[in-house]
Amino acid sequence: MSVVRTADAGRRRPSGLVTRLSVDPFERRLAGRASGFLWLVAGLSLASYPLLPGVVHDDLGAIFGIAAFGIAWGLVSLRIEWRTANSLVTQLSTLGALAAVAGATAATGGTRSGAWTFLFWVVLFACYFYEPRVGVFY
Repeated sequence: MSVVRTADAGRRRPSGLVTRLSVDPFERRLAGRASGFLWLVAGLSLASYPLLPGVVHDDLGAIFGIAAFGIAWGLVSLRIEWRTANSLVTQLSTLGALAAVAGATAATGGTRSGAWTFLFWVVLFACYFYEPRVGVFY
């Protein structure tokens, strides 16, 4: 991986693919906090999902496991210093959200599940914080 020397405080930043995939440096802190908040809210709402009437409870262990992970990652994300964190962490977090939505949907009834609506938040986040050429893949 090549490295480009920048004028801002003599810091080195990666170039190429990593730069194209990363969130704008001025919005990285906001993106990290927003991601943490979305994970936290999604985890809490998924934990309460089995209380809803008519919801299929195929796998409560998976539901609560995904919810616990979401809450934990949300809390960790709120504590990360995003300005100095690796720029790919937000991409991994967003990809993890897609996997979590898939798991939550499967655990709560598959095609009959309403958990697929969590995808709205993943897409909203990706479209706002990533370059259009990256966000379109979400």
